[in-house]
Amino acid sequence: MKPSRTEIGRLAGALSCVLMLATPNAAIAQGVELSDRSSDAEAAPFLLIPLGARNIGFGGAIAGARGDVEGVLWNPASIAGIDEWAVFYHGSNDFGTSTNAAGGVFGLGTTRVGVSILALDLGTIDGRDEFNQPIGNIEIDNTAFVLTVARAISESIEVGASYKFLRISGSCPGCGGDEPDATGYAIDAAVIARPPGTDRIRLGLVVSNLGPDLGFSADGQENALPSRIRLGGEAELLRGSEARPVDLLVRADVRNVLTEFDGLDVFAGIEVGYADLAFLRAGYASGGEGRTGPTLGVGFRYNGLVVDLGRTFDDFSDFDSDSPFQVSVAYQP
Repeated sequence: MKPSRTEIGRLAGALSCVLMLATPNAAIAQGVELSDRSSDAEAAPFLLIPLGARNIGFGGAIAGARGDVEGVLWNPASIAGIDEWAVFYHGSNDFGTSTNAAGGVFGLGTTRVGVSILALDLGTIDGRDEFNQPIGNIEIDNTAFVLTVARAISESIEVGASYKFLRISGSCPGCGGDEPDATGYAIDAAVIARPPGTDRIRLGLVVSNLGPDLGFSADGQENALPSRIRLGGEAELLRGSEARPVDLLVRADVRNVLTEFDGLDVFAGIEVGYADLAFLRAGYASGGEGRTGPTLGVGFRYNGLVVDLGRTFDDFSDFDSDSPFQVSVAYQP
């Protein structure tokens, strides 16, 4: 079946909106400042930490994911596929940090609205002066409050956007001087489209962490947010039936720094499901910042309750970790 001109026009319009946000000149014209400075000096890097136990099992591939309540954190268009409402909790601990996220999605007519919070505690770091003498304990907390809106604009195209209010706060009793504190915002935008003639393939485009530079009030120095562009997809290779209750799902994404385009991060994974009750996942992530390595995951689903475990095998996963697993619990009737 050939796509109609209306369908093509809607898809082109959705892609144009996302790409307009992704284009530095267009973003600056809208008051969103993007920096061409190196990604080595980015602010709020906690926004890049892989989250969501199911997504971790897929190696971190999320661009084509549909109906995932944790999409409020990574892919706002994905919550357009949630039928009624959903709530979730996510917890993880790696590299000496504690990450917690919770939220929910509800419907307003044909629109889905998500509200969530992400909190990352970096723990306690020994503060030292220029003579390497201890001056106190440094504690840094990162928090993002996220509002997400998504909807289907046709039978095969879904769009979404998130507004994230960011707060990075620090304390160091005994250090003297002003304590570091920064607030700002970031915007995500995404579109998911199903190619004409099939309901087993979904393609996605996600632009994340657009916004002005973020700086600490203590020193006034500002750095760019970790803006990224991601393209990927999801394909159902097998769909379960009564005679053969086995599903096979694959995902793959590529991601790049929005203003540099000097090296791709690659994420890919596969999921085998049995009777829509139990799931086994394996993936691989090839990214920067020590986030390269295989991933594994398992999941269980029963009467709307979903429990997922994810495990990364990278430079961060075993360092000072109380538990190397990510845990996600959701209820989605």
